[in-house]
Formats: sequence, C-alpha cells, structure tokens
Amino acid sequence: MDSARLNLFFNRLQALVDCPARVAVCQIASALRGLDPPTRSDQFIVIRDVVAGFVLQLRRIRDTERYSLLQDVFTGRDTAKVAQILESWLAHEPRVLDPRVRAVLNHVEVQFRSRARCRLAYLARLGHVSPCHLSKLVHMETGRCLTEHVRRARVDGATKLMLSNPSRPLRQVAKAVGYGDESDLCKNFKLVTGCSPKQYVRLSQTIAGDAGSSPSANH
Repeated sequence: MDSARLNLFFNRLQALVDCPARVAVCQIASALRGLDPPTRSDQFIVIRDVVAGFVLQLRRIRDTERYSLLQDVFTGRDTAKVAQILESWLAHEPRVLDPRVRAVLNHVEVQFRSRARCRLAYLARLGHVSPCHLSKLVHMETGRCLTEHVRRARVDGATKLMLSNPSRPLRQVAKAVGYGDESDLCKNFKLVTGCSPKQYVRLSQTIAGDAGSSPSANH
C-alpha cells in the first residue's frame, strides 16, 4: 500500500479527534474500507494499533463500551474485519433499561470502591427486588451479569488511576477501587481488557506515541 494513502488515513483520524464518538467511528470505518494492506502485515498492525489508540481517546462513550470495542478491534485480522467491527458497534442502539436496573448500575458506577455497597443483597434492596430477581433482571436487560458490571466499573477506575500516574503501585490501585490485593486486581483486569494492568499501560503509552508520530508527521 502506497504511503500517500496511509498518510491520508492518519490525517483523517487526526481530524476526527473532537467529533462525537459515533460520527468518528463511522468515519474511521469508512476510511478503513479504502485500505488494503496485506493481512497481519506490519502496515496492518500499525493501522490497527492506531485505530485502537483512537478508540481509547473517544469522548462521550461509556468506558465499558470502550473496553469491549477495543478488545474486538484487536481481534480483527485485516482492515475489512476491523471496519466491520466498528460498523457493528455503530449498529448497536442502546436500549432503554428497566428503571430498577438503571438505578442499580448508576449506583455501581459511583460506589464501586465499596465492597459492602456492591454486594448483591445491598443492590437488591436498592432496586426493591429480591437478589435472585435482580440478578436475572440485570442479565436480561444488559446481557451481562451483575458481577461483570461491578468488575468493569472497578477496572475503569483502575485504568484512570494508572494512566494518570503510571508509577503508582498496583497494590494501592487495587485498594482504591475495591479489590483486596494486587493479584485480585490483575485477575479481574485481564478478564475485562485481555491484558495485565502493566501491559495495558505500556500499550496505551505506545499507541499514544505512535499516534503522535504517525507517518503523516514524517513526510
């Protein structure tokens, strides 16, 4: 693939930084359709990683959605597949949740640091339903179990702490987001992001560096 098309793609991404998330993702998917680097080539890997970096920077997108989208992007084996992944995300219209479920999930997003306030019994009282019914209701409404929502909220919090201060000890991060110790954090972090906390920080720093020194900056 010639460098002019690649430079045009990176320039297009830079112009989308301040756009609403759905507009930006739509434009990225469209731009990817015009690229055809060899599957799993160095060019494809750079393109995929920069797209992933852009996903990390998207505004007005829930962090749990961001992680899911980021994981999916990394499963893409060529640009057409990555474009399809982005288009599938665009096609997913968020549904209006049951008010009880919304109240519980809003609570989890704020109180994820507290183990006591994220226990099933406590959340069931908050939603005015039985623990069993709440579990079924959350899964039916969101497609994820309640434990997964708590995990994602905590990993989201951990990510913010790590990216703001990469040298902060993981044991401190773990305590700050409601986990008992570093190993507990690492286990749950990998379940959400597919990598360890340290790998995630390195990846974020690498992607940020690649995006800042895209091919367009070298020509």
